[in-house]
Amino acid sequence: SGMEQVAVQDRILAGANEDNEGPCEWELEQLHKCSAPEPPLLRRPRRAGRSPSPNNISRMSKPASVAHTTPLTRFTACLRQLRGSVLRAWTQDLDSRGVGRVSQAEFSAACRALGFAKEVRAVWANMRPDGDVTPIRLSDIDPEEAENLQRFAEALWAEVGLDLDMAWSRIDPGRRMAATSVEFERGVRRLGFQGNVQMLFRGLDSSGLGKLRRADLWALEAHCPKTSWLEARDGPALQELRSFARRTFGGARALLANLGLAQTGNSSNESAGLLEVGELAARLVVMGYPQHAAAGCAAAVANSCGYPGGAHVAA
Repeated sequence: SGMEQVAVQDRILAGANEDNEGPCEWELEQLHKCSAPEPPLLRRPRRAGRSPSPNNISRMSKPASVAHTTPLTRFTACLRQLRGSVLRAWTQDLDSRGVGRVSQAEFSAACRALGFAKEVRAVWANMRPDGDVTPIRLSDIDPEEAENLQRFAEALWAEVGLDLDMAWSRIDPGRRMAATSVEFERGVRRLGFQGNVQMLFRGLDSSGLGKLRRADLWALEAHCPKTSWLEARDGPALQELRSFARRTFGGARALLANLGLAQTGNSSNESAGLLEVGELAARLVVMGYPQHAAAGCAAAVANSCGYPGGAHVAA
């Protein structure tokens, strides 16, 4: 150590002074050793840092898909895991009244039943960030499935005027009262649907057994009400007819009954409840509709029903 070196130096120099002689060769060697600086301790060089392997990266940071999830995306993932489809979960667990919309209280109760109570408010805030309490629809939870269902409704509108009985007859021509996914795909392609068939089938399959029943199509009534479609696409002639129905009969249903187009729900004949355009115009005139406008109104109704050539009308 440093103190020992100083002590050795002092003893050598003291001995040299006593005999008036300089230090001998051995003493000089010891002095040199004491005065020489100690060599620095050599440390093992630190290894340069290596880039982590892909496995290390995955352990160090969460994937982007996980890191950026929201309460709403976690909720939709939960619904898909539970029911295989958000649409099916909507009809089975959320929309208990089957009206196509769910209030905040109904949504909270459904979430608690599903075991998602802790994030109810956060999920609702994702759908209604401004604090609005307007009832939600399927499109608020899963826009993709809602859009797919809307495309199916548009195809039915163009082909059969949203007549679900007629649509089912195209899907189940053998009248077996059920359709597999393959049969369903074949049928909806004939109806002109170009969307995701398997997503649609999973959503409409209320039993979850891989077979669609006729009653499963009625989910469209809640999400795509026929009256809403008609009113949204009404031209001037149809708007005038609706006004005539309200003034004369109190509404469209009473007008349909007087025209002989009221739906009974138990007819298996596709042509039942149909009228030719000319016959509709004649009946409207008898009821008091302006004669000069009756033919144009009947043609507009036929075109809106989506039948080929606009030759017939239906309720």
